This record gives sequence, structure tokens and C-alpha cells, in this order.
Amino acid sequence: MLIYIGDGRDVIKRIRKSHLTGNVEASSLRKHLAVKMGFGISVSKRLSGSQRIRIALPEPKEGEHSISEYLANGWWQYVICDSYEEANAFQWYAIEKLKPQLNKDRRSWDVSQLSKFEILLNKLQNSQCYRFDELVSLSSGAGVYAFHHHQCPILS
Repeated sequence: MLIYIGDGRDVIKRIRKSHLTGNVEASSLRKHLAVKMGFGISVSKRLSGSQRIRIALPEPKEGEHSISEYLANGWWQYVICDSYEEANAFQWYAIEKLKPQLNKDRRSWDVSQLSKFEILLNKLQNSQCYRFDELVSLSSGAGVYAFHHHQCPILS
């Protein structure tokens, strides 16, 4: 089942670094999974004024580990776009059309790009599925990815 769609300037790096080994502060996917798995989210302000976002557990890394395990047991598809701007715009079209479980935010997309986005969506849907450990040697660039898993994330 389709869980999430996102974009990245370097799509493989985004998946491997931000999602698979990152934390809820650096990854919207991880934050959405944390909430779906029943973890609270703690937000505090740093002295710099930026927000610090963590899983609200005595040991937040335990929650992060559960999220990493879930992500490691799913599979990924991706498509490379001509630019990051195209990838960013295309993701909203893909989210609207495919309705992934965790993408709640919906934004408008440029209707004049419909024919290009239909081609990209077809490429994304027909692209090979990869496990996280298979992603390391793949070519990358600005693009859109889709995360699939055999089950919805469940409360821990």
C-alpha cells in the first residue's frame, strides 16, 4: 500500500539520510509515522529561535528506532525530474492522484504541466521497487519518491 510521496533535490540521499537514518525533525515522513504509531511529538524552541522537534519519550531514540525498522521493511520507487522545481511541483500532482496514507497536505499544481506530470506519474508508478539497502548504488538527482509498505503503521 502507498504510504507517502515526497520530493528531494537528491532523491536517493533524501530517502537514505533524512528518512532511513534521520529523525522526526529532519523528515516529515518520520514525523507523520511517529504520530501514526502513537508517539507524541515534543516541540521546543532553541536559543537560536528555531524549533527542536523530538519524539516525546524518555528515550526518543527508541521511537526513532521503531520508525527506522518500519521504513527498512518497506520499499521505494522514484522518478528523476528535470529540476528540483519540477519535482516539487510534480509531487503535489502525484499526491492528489494517488492519495497516499500519510500525505494530508494538498497543494495546487500547475495545470499547464498536466501532460508532463502524467508522463512522470506513469514513470513513477511503473518504476522498479527497491528495498532501502538497494538504493545505495543507484543514480540520483532531483525527483519524487513513493514509499510503500505491506501494512499501515500501527500504534506501538
